[in-house]
Amino acid sequence: MSSNKRNLHHHQTIHSSSSNNSRSSKVKPTKRHGEPALDTWSRLSKAITEILNHNASKLSFEEHYRYAYNMVLYKQGTKLFVGVRDLVAHHLDEQAARHIEPNFPSRANPTTNISPPTPSSTAVTSKGKEKALDHSPPPDSSSTHQLPLVTGPASERLSVIQSQERFLKAVREVWDDHVACMKKLRDVLKYMDKVYTTSPGNGYDSMPTVWDLGLYIFLTHIIRSPQYPISSLLISGIITLITFDRLGDTINSSVIRSATEMLTDLSNHSPEIIKRIDDQKGGNGGGEVGQSIYKTDFEPTFLIHSREFYREEGNRLLSSGDAAQYLQKVEKRLVEEDIRSQSFLHETTETKLTQILNEELLKSHVHDILHHPSCGLKELIHNDCRSDLKRLYQLFCRLEVENGLSLLKEGIRDWIKERGQQINEGTAPPALFSTAGGGPATSANPSTETSSAGSTPGNTLALQWVTNVIQLRDKFIGLLSDSFDSHLLLQTCIDEGFSGFINANKRSAEFISLFIDDKLKKGLKGKTEEEIEEQLDKTIALYRHLNEKDMFEKYYKNHLAKRLLFGKSVSEDTERNMLSKLKIESGSAFTRDSEGMLKDLKMSNEMGKLFKDWCQKNHPVSFFLFPHGIQLDLSVTVGSSSMWPMSQANQMSYLHPTASSSSSMTATSNRSACIIPKVLEDAVKVYERFYATRHSGRRLNWHTELGNMEIRIKFKKSTHELSVSTFAGIVLLLFDGQDENRRLSYEVGPPILLELMSLLFSWESLCLLIFFFFSMRIQEIQTATMISDGELKRTLQSLACAKYKILNKEPRSKEINEKVDKFRFNESFTNPMSRIKIQTVTNKVENKLELKETSDRVEEDRRLHTEACIVRVMKTRQRLSYVELNVEVISQLSRRFKPTPVVIKTSIEKLIEKEYLMRDPQDRKVIIYLVRLTPSTCV
Repeated sequence: MSSNKRNLHHHQTIHSSSSNNSRSSKVKPTKRHGEPALDTWSRLSKAITEILNHNASKLSFEEHYRYAYNMVLYKQGTKLFVGVRDLVAHHLDEQAARHIEPNFPSRANPTTNISPPTPSSTAVTSKGKEKALDHSPPPDSSSTHQLPLVTGPASERLSVIQSQERFLKAVREVWDDHVACMKKLRDVLKYMDKVYTTSPGNGYDSMPTVWDLGLYIFLTHIIRSPQYPISSLLISGIITLITFDRLGDTINSSVIRSATEMLTDLSNHSPEIIKRIDDQKGGNGGGEVGQSIYKTDFEPTFLIHSREFYREEGNRLLSSGDAAQYLQKVEKRLVEEDIRSQSFLHETTETKLTQILNEELLKSHVHDILHHPSCGLKELIHNDCRSDLKRLYQLFCRLEVENGLSLLKEGIRDWIKERGQQINEGTAPPALFSTAGGGPATSANPSTETSSAGSTPGNTLALQWVTNVIQLRDKFIGLLSDSFDSHLLLQTCIDEGFSGFINANKRSAEFISLFIDDKLKKGLKGKTEEEIEEQLDKTIALYRHLNEKDMFEKYYKNHLAKRLLFGKSVSEDTERNMLSKLKIESGSAFTRDSEGMLKDLKMSNEMGKLFKDWCQKNHPVSFFLFPHGIQLDLSVTVGSSSMWPMSQANQMSYLHPTASSSSSMTATSNRSACIIPKVLEDAVKVYERFYATRHSGRRLNWHTELGNMEIRIKFKKSTHELSVSTFAGIVLLLFDGQDENRRLSYEVGPPILLELMSLLFSWESLCLLIFFFFSMRIQEIQTATMISDGELKRTLQSLACAKYKILNKEPRSKEINEKVDKFRFNESFTNPMSRIKIQTVTNKVENKLELKETSDRVEEDRRLHTEACIVRVMKTRQRLSYVELNVEVISQLSRRFKPTPVVIKTSIEKLIEKEYLMRDPQDRKVIIYLVRLTPSTCV
C-alpha cells in the first residue's frame, strides 16, 4: 500500500515538473490502478457475501470501508455499484428458493384460490442481459385475484390459517434478514453513497443509495420475483387471514401487521431510476411512482375483496334476519373494521374500508332497512325500540349515507301521518297508547252527540283524541331525545307531521280547549306543581301546532267563562299560569279578555260583600224573608260585556211573568230565554237597585243558562239536597203541590210542593246572579218556562234519563220525544247520599248547528282582522304591489290564523269600495293607501 502511494506521488511530481519545462512535452502516469481495483473488488465482494450470509464477525470494517473508498476514488464506482447489485440480487434469489418457496400454501386448497398476477415479460439483449419490457403492474387486480373461499370444517380452516401464517412468516423473515444486511452494507459503502450516487460523473444526475438499491432489489427479486408467484400468494395470504378474522376465527394479527408494514416500506421507482439501477438489466419494479407497494398492489385488491365480502353478507343477513339484527351486525362490523385497520392495516385504508361498508351494508340497503316487512322503521317506532332506532340514526349520521337522514325523516313523517289519520278516524290500535294508559281511540268527527248528566259521548271523544295525540307526541319526544340526539332536522320533521294531522281534524281547536277545560276543572286535583306544569306544557305543545288559533281562542274563552261562573276551576293560580303560557305563545292580545274575566270575578266577590251590607242596612228583614217562610240569599258576579264571550245572539235572559197575558206565551228570539219565578224576580230588582247606587247608567243583562239551584226535596222515605241547573230547578218547581200520579206532558205539567234551599243564576254581558230561597210554584213546562227546545230536552234528559231519576218518563227510553213523552215526579226516589249533584250545563262538543254558528262568527272576526291588518300595513307602507301586500298580511296574521288569498282579495276590494285604498291608475297591480281626512283636518 505504501508503495502504491509513493508511485502515485512520483507520477504527480513528474507531471508537475514537465509542465514547467515545456508546454509541448506531457508525461502521463502509468495506469497501474486497474489491477489493484480488480483485486480490491475481489476482496470486497467476498466480504459482502459474508455479510449477506451473516458471517461478518471476523471482518474489518475499516479495511473494507477503505476498499470501497478506493474503488470510488479511482473511478470504479460503477463497477462497485453493479457488483453490489448483482450480489444482493443473487442472494435474494437463493433466499426465495431456500426459505420462501418451500413454505408456499397448498395450491390444492380451495381457500387459497387466488390467481397470481401475470409477471412482467422480460427479454434478453444482445449482450445477454435481461431487459424489462413492462414495469407496470397488472391492469386489473380484480380479474386475477379471487375472493378466498373460507368455508369448510374447523380442522381444514385451521390448516389453511396455519399454512398462510407460515408463508407470511417466511417472507417476513427474509425481509428482516435483508434489512439487517442492507444496514451493514450501507455503513461499509457510505462513501459510495456520499460521492458516487450524487456525482454527475456516473452518467446520471444521481443514483439510488445503497439502502434504496436494497429495497428495489427485494421488490424485484422477492415480491415481484419472475420465478415465483410470491406477490399474489402474499396478497392472497393476507386477505385470506383477514377473511378468517372477519368470520370469527383466531389468527395471528402480528403476522399480518408485519406483512403490511413490509409492503408499506417498499415503493415503486420511476423508469429513469429503474434504468440507472438495472444498467440494461431488467426488473419488475414499476408502478405508480412514489407510491408504496401496499397502496398500489395490496390495497386495491383488498378493497375489492372486502366489497365482495360485505356485499354478499349484506344480502344474506337481510334475507335471513330482521332489520334490527342487521343494524346490530353492521354496527359490530364497523367497530371490528376500525380495530382491524388500527391493528394491522395502514391508516389510509380505514377511510376507504369504512366507505365500502357504508355503500354495501347501508347505502345499497337503505330502502330494505327502512321498509322491512317485519321490523322496519315503522315497526321499530311502533314497538318503541329506542336502542335500535338510535343505532339506525347513528349509522346514518356517522357514515354520511347519501340522503340517509332525509329518508329517515320521510319515514318518520309518514308514520306520524298514518297514525294521526288513524287517531282522527278512531282506528288507531290500542297498543299504540298502552304505555301511557290510553284506551282505544274513537272517531274524531262525530255526526251527533248526546247530552247526559255527566260528560257526553262527544266530550269523551274529545278527551280521548287529545289524550291519544299527547301520548303519541310524548312517544316521539322520548324518541327524539333518546334515539335521535334531538337532531334539528328530525325535530322539524316530527313537528310537521303532528301539525299536518292535527290541523286535518277540523275540530282539533275545540277538542284541545275541552281537554284543557277538563284538566283545569278536575283533572289536576291532587297533583303536584311539577305534574301540573308538565300537563299544561303538553297541552300548550298541541296548541302550538294549531293553524286556527283564533278558533281555539273562541272555545277557550267560552270554557273559561263557564269554569269561573260555576266555580269549577281547580285554582285561580293554575288558571293564571295557563294564561301566561298562552300569552307567551300568542301575545297579550290573546289573553286580555281572559285576564279581564278573572279580574271581574275578583271584583264581584268584593261587590257581593258590599251587597250584603247594603241589604242588611236597607232591607234588614223583608229581603231575606218571603211568603211561606222562604229564605233567600243572593250573590252576583258582574262581568264586562266586552270581556265575557257570551254574545247577544246567544244571550239567555229571563222574562217577567207579568209580561204574558196568558199561559200560552210564545218564545222569544233568544235561544234559551226563560220565565223565572216571582220570588227571583223580586230579588233581581233588589240587586238592580243596589247596583244603580254603585254604577249609574249601566244596564244589567241577566242570563239564566249559567245558574245552579240547590233544592231540598222531601221524598216519601228521605230528604235530599239536589244541586241542579237553573232550568232543571224551574222544571222541578212545575210539580209543586200536584198529586203523585199526575203526569206532565212535554208541553204542560202541574207542580208539586217542594222546599227550596238555594238557586244559582248566571248571565252574559254584565251580570251573574246567585239566589238562595225555598219554595215557589211554577206552571207548565215549556209555555210556562219559555225554555228553548234544545235546552229543555237536555234538562229533562238529566232529570229523567240519567243516573238519578228524579222524574219518571213514559215511555221509558234514553231519548226525549216531545210527541209522546210524559213526566211525573218520582216521589219514591231514594239514594244513600243526602247531597246529589245533577249537572246539565257542561262544556261539550258542539253539534253541527252550534259548530256552524261558531265557524260563522270566527269567519266574520277573521274578515275584520284581515281588513284591519291591510289598513295597518298600507298606512305604514303607503304603496305596495298586490303580491307584496299578500305576503305582508299573511306574515302578520299567521300567529292567529292563515288567511287565504281569496279572503285577502275580498278584503282589499271592500277597502277599495270604502275608499281606504285605491289601485294605481298606471299599474293595476299596485295598491295605494288613501289618506282619510277627519273633519278637523278638512279645509
